[in-house]
Amino acid sequence: MKKQILFIVLVTFSLTLCNAQSLNSLSKSVTSTSKEAQMETLFNQPETQKQIAANLHKSSELSNEAINYLKNNPDTKAEVTKVITQNPTSKQKIMNYITQNPQLISKVMDYFKTKPELMEKALKLVGM
Repeated sequence: MKKQILFIVLVTFSLTLCNAQSLNSLSKSVTSTSKEAQMETLFNQPETQKQIAANLHKSSELSNEAINYLKNNPDTKAEVTKVITQNPTSKQKIMNYITQNPQLISKVMDYFKTKPELMEKALKLVGM
């Protein structure tokens, strides 16, 4: 009889532990998804994107990501390559061209949305 009670207690304890771990994993997943959704909502606001575009040149990492993405994107490759050829030593001029061109900056923002870590860095760049 004692063995049966001990067995029932161990099974109950094991099931409780498994459920707690599952709930913890689910909670982390929901929190992560919620944070990304909040970032995306904030990132999608036109005013936020204007601020990011205006300050994009301040982050070497984000500037490099934007330029590399546009250089490798078939839709923008020719235009960006031409600008780079005209300004081979001035990343500032290249970034000014990109941020002044609505189609190019739109492509950059769309790219950043696909990469949560870049979206987060872009938001931090403007203090959000």
